Amino acid sequence: MLSAMYQGIKTGTMGGRVGVCVQFARVYRVFVRNLKYLLWDIYYHAVTLPFAISHKRNKLAVLYVYADAQRYPRSYELLSRLIRRIRAFEAITVRIDNWHEHKTVTKVANNVYDISGDNTYWEFSGWKKGMAFLKERHVEPDLVMFVNDAFMNHAKAGKDYKYYKSRVSTLTLRRLRGSVLGVINGSDTTHILLGYDVSTFIRSNFFVVPYNVAKKLELTFIADDIIDNILPKTYSGKIFNDTDKLNLNLKRFLEVWITQRWTRARAVTSENWGFLKSKLISILNERLLTSKIRELNVEVVNMDTNSVF
Repeated sequence: MLSAMYQGIKTGTMGGRVGVCVQFARVYRVFVRNLKYLLWDIYYHAVTLPFAISHKRNKLAVLYVYADAQRYPRSYELLSRLIRRIRAFEAITVRIDNWHEHKTVTKVANNVYDISGDNTYWEFSGWKKGMAFLKERHVEPDLVMFVNDAFMNHAKAGKDYKYYKSRVSTLTLRRLRGSVLGVINGSDTTHILLGYDVSTFIRSNFFVVPYNVAKKLELTFIADDIIDNILPKTYSGKIFNDTDKLNLNLKRFLEVWITQRWTRARAVTSENWGFLKSKLISILNERLLTSKIRELNVEVVNMDTNSVF
């Protein structure tokens, strides 16, 4: 039979049938893929519905920092979709505009507020203003979700909407039980900062922290005098001062990152030193975040593996 089919294809008499088979295979693949998503949605709603209709709803505060709404135009839309799926949590979203630091507080929707930010240390100083807003409004959530507008900018590494949808759910957040949730990054070499081993760290564009832990975090972990000890106020040919506050491996990594590997990398000049210096401080805060959390004896759950690291 196979021989006959081969002869038919060779002579062209089976071309129509082969075309139908190919088309059927394509339709079948699409059907299987859609069926998989359908079954996942059925499972998701069946499991989370009891939480959604329970009398007690946990509270989630979302602190979303953005600097240029045009740079990641769909970021907030996708975040909103993600939040709506967490049905057992009553969410309050604070959109922190680091691009405009003197705007008035605006309620743009039910439980959604726009406030001015602080771009001194990028997202970390913005989040600090968000935490102050929660305190001023006497909002005491169970969890705080810290997000910046670049959190969807890692699709090549598999960190797209489907990734977050499958890992951030009612079940995931309710199971935290005092732990911190985030994506864990690691370095090939040992990085030391202020005496801490910061080689492994939480990626700071998206992480979830219990509110009682978040209140204890300063979020801007490096005092101004230490920053001045590490980074020069003006650029005159050297990125780092002569200091032992961070080791050589970390200095080399940071220099390569801001000049080559980062999506907004550029040559270091006196004209753009202010911009790059703020980025460097933001990275240093990101590296210290995990160490400060561990000092509080709080576990960190890796979103990639759903395991404590």
